[in-house]
Amino acid sequence: MSSALGLYLWAACLGMGLVQFYCVVLLWRHLWRESSGKAPLCAQPVVVVVPCKGNPDWLRGNIESLLEQDYAGTIEFVFVFASDSDPGLKVVRDVISERVAVHAVALVSRTAAARTSEQLANILFGLEHISAGERVLVFAPSDVRVPRHCIRDLVAALFRTGAHFAGTAPLAVPEGCGLGGFLHMLWTGMTLSYMPARPEISSSGPYAVRRSDFDRWGIARLWGVSFVDDAPLFGLVRRVRAKVCFVGGAAPVSFERADIGSFFSQYRKWFISCRVYAPQLWFLSGLYVLGKAGILFLAAGPARSFVLFGACLLVDMLHLGMVFWILRRFLSDRFQAICPHFRCVPAWAALGAPLIVPTMACHLAGSALSRGVRWAGYYYRIRGPRDIEALRLDDPGHAA
Repeated sequence: MSSALGLYLWAACLGMGLVQFYCVVLLWRHLWRESSGKAPLCAQPVVVVVPCKGNPDWLRGNIESLLEQDYAGTIEFVFVFASDSDPGLKVVRDVISERVAVHAVALVSRTAAARTSEQLANILFGLEHISAGERVLVFAPSDVRVPRHCIRDLVAALFRTGAHFAGTAPLAVPEGCGLGGFLHMLWTGMTLSYMPARPEISSSGPYAVRRSDFDRWGIARLWGVSFVDDAPLFGLVRRVRAKVCFVGGAAPVSFERADIGSFFSQYRKWFISCRVYAPQLWFLSGLYVLGKAGILFLAAGPARSFVLFGACLLVDMLHLGMVFWILRRFLSDRFQAICPHFRCVPAWAALGAPLIVPTMACHLAGSALSRGVRWAGYYYRIRGPRDIEALRLDDPGHAA
């Protein structure tokens, strides 16, 4: 190996490693501060809007976790389905009927996706049926299970830090031992590790925003011509210079089973959304993959330095292992689905770390070449940030 090439490769490996470990330190400090502080007291009125579809095994438990929040103020829950025939509608209404003290309603929008997704159409329909007056709006997906203090922590973060948005992101904990579920867990853990450094990406849910800010920035109009709810907010936050607060302790957990096909399908949708609405983030992901893959290729090829090759892999393994050690330390209750083996999660994560770069390369390549997404019974043609066309999969005019 030539001395110049070797020096450049070692410097690149060290630089990327320092960034990764800096993010690990930020994650540890962030969760430590949250866990060592007193429970926040807040009683601002809150409206929680939850778009729903289908009746998977975990739906009832997820809805119950939302309705059992430990919060001193009033909470209004609005669950929205697209169709009266949705099997999950009866489940949600049954759960609501069992809790007479909870202010909750399950609505049916009866709207089909056209220039926006069905999910966003349901959210917008739900917003038309909430109480008047200033509220904190919380948008929560139905496919995650939230801790009892989730809404309290999100609302408190808004007023404690003066942020415009307070958000978190789910941690996937697979019930089975399949490769797809394992990769999903690794990806969500890795994503969480970067959120203290880049809190503007912490809007994959749940997240909170004041109603006055929601109206002032025209978020409803933005969603009316968008594909997903979270990625367009990334561009909005940068444009209006809004302050975003990441709330790690409020992170929900997803117990959804994921085979390898659904794993790639889910992240393909995310990367396409990222390319369309947050191209800076998509470009940075590409640079990360090119940097890591380039070091490994040159170390194993022209440089012929297997020490460098091993060091680059070791950096990734230590990074992901430490991330899951921190998550296990501060969010141990999220790993109940794989208890009693959750203590081994950091070691599993470290061993699975070499899979991150090749899977990310596949997602980036797929998102760069594709202009359409299959999602929840629809095929979405995405021509631009505000140029969306939704077609039912049984529509004869659909051509993927």
